Amino acid sequence: KEIARLVGMDNIVPCSSEENWQGRFIKLNNGIQFLYDGDVSPAISACCLPGDAISLWDGKLVSEQRTWIMAEGLVERIIPGVGTYRILLKIGGQTLSACVPRSQITDDIQQYAKVKFIFNPAEAHLV
Repeated sequence: KEIARLVGMDNIVPCSSEENWQGRFIKLNNGIQFLYDGDVSPAISACCLPGDAISLWDGKLVSEQRTWIMAEGLVERIIPGVGTYRILLKIGGQTLSACVPRSQITDDIQQYAKVKFIFNPAEAHLV
């Protein structure tokens, strides 16, 4: 976790893993869960997800995104930047930070709005 913070990982969320007949699932403490194909240590305690791996859902999924995870959150704050905006999303009592291109910011994206977002589980790093 310390190395993840040191390299600037935006989101470090407590998690656990669970296996069933479908495969191994990673369960984040904020309620998000996803099937994970990579190697998993039995002692994982956190899922690290870069902010630029989280995208606002535009209402359509292209074929490469079909395995991506979709969730809903409440916009806590929008921080404008040069070319990108940082959006703080409240999900299940935790805040995730998404770094999205300015082009994804529409009139619907405002403080306290519910938004859907997606991320590729392959971008997750487990510690």
